[in-house]
Amino acid sequence: MENCLAKCSCKIGLATIVGLHVFPYCKASIVPLPPTISTADTAVEFVQALLEEECPAASSANAATGNVWLQLELLAAASLEEYFAGGVIDAQVPQLQQQRHLQRQRLALALASLLRGLAVLMSRPAAALLCPVLCVTHLQRAAEWATALDQPQRARGLLQLGGAFKLEAMWRWISASRRDPSFAQANPRFHPRLHAQYTIAMQQLHSVLEVKHKPLLQWRGPQPPDVEIHSLCHYPSGGALEGQSRNTLTLPALSVPNHKAYAAKHGHRYVLHERLPKPELEPQFNKINVVAEALGKPGTAQWILFIDCDAFFTNFSTSVADVFETYGASSKKTQFLVAEDPGGINTGVFLIRNSAWSKEFLGRVDRNGFRMAWDQSMFLWEMLGPELFDEHDVFRGDFALKPEVVLVHQAHLNAFVPPASHDWQAYEWQRGDFICHFAGCPFREPECEMMIMQAAQSAADEWIVNASLQ
Repeated sequence: MENCLAKCSCKIGLATIVGLHVFPYCKASIVPLPPTISTADTAVEFVQALLEEECPAASSANAATGNVWLQLELLAAASLEEYFAGGVIDAQVPQLQQQRHLQRQRLALALASLLRGLAVLMSRPAAALLCPVLCVTHLQRAAEWATALDQPQRARGLLQLGGAFKLEAMWRWISASRRDPSFAQANPRFHPRLHAQYTIAMQQLHSVLEVKHKPLLQWRGPQPPDVEIHSLCHYPSGGALEGQSRNTLTLPALSVPNHKAYAAKHGHRYVLHERLPKPELEPQFNKINVVAEALGKPGTAQWILFIDCDAFFTNFSTSVADVFETYGASSKKTQFLVAEDPGGINTGVFLIRNSAWSKEFLGRVDRNGFRMAWDQSMFLWEMLGPELFDEHDVFRGDFALKPEVVLVHQAHLNAFVPPASHDWQAYEWQRGDFICHFAGCPFREPECEMMIMQAAQSAADEWIVNASLQ
């Protein structure tokens, strides 16, 4: 038990919780306990009872996984004690300013304790994914405390990761509802309050922190960066997939000519990938390996623009160099550009520099175990963590992205269409935007098929007009 408690102890002064009391591991004495709680074993029993109720999979898992969740829950409980203790007015500190300073200190201690527990859990994706809803709950609380500490960037990052866990939990709920009608009847909705709170919080933070929509600047350098365009269009040969439209195979027939035409217009090499490097994985996960392999080949350009098969260039007057100019990406420090949305990022389109940093970054993404929101959650984790959970960073100020990563407005790299733009409260494509991406709009659905065909024709017309003006 002593070893367990030592592992659960927090460097900032909290160790573990017993009921509503904590004892500092750096002191020999233990805080007196209420009459109903007499041993540290009771704290573990208390937390284990909570896990059995809220996350049976964790409580029944192997010892190593169970201990990871136990550490988190003990630190989470300790953080709550610290948080509520910070709200108590101390009569011995009469000055209001000092009171507020002490309250912020206690809140920072509480957040640091919770982040430490989350850091332990997030380092073990398999354990975290046992209980996605409980992960969401803890990440939401950490985000609320970060907001109270004037750390909105940290709050948004925590909510974005929590959103990926929420999506995983929703998928499991949908699957269970389809398998078992009685489950669907007993659970007609997926945690409506949690879902609503998350949506409101993420939308509000995004409205304040988002990259502002501004006109694109034209490239002013003597020579634009060397860029090649890659796309992965993998569809089964010999016909459509079962249950899909008979026109499934026409999506590459629409998008690939669009990609080729844009590349030819701006002098870029275009590379179409039709085979999966890892056929056991879905296509969206294979883009990581497609780009990583391209970066490892001699003769590859300075930059790669990756574009999904369901995305179209819709403004042939816009150059990739214009995007670099607008976002200051000509700096050698910049390595990765991706469009942000309220839920995080979408990697249907991104720009990545051919560099040692990028190769190492893609390697980490490929090994990442958080595959909840397709490949987006893998990229997002490597952009945010583990620094997002650094308990000591809480006392230094707000979280900041790695300097190598630049977020871009959707209008300039990856604009959505309905229903995704509506469902995700994201930016919606407008005429004149650079790239239109049909994320969340499957080609097999008649309405989406019609919009994609219209976009392809509109882009072709725009290219013809643009070419005639040259």
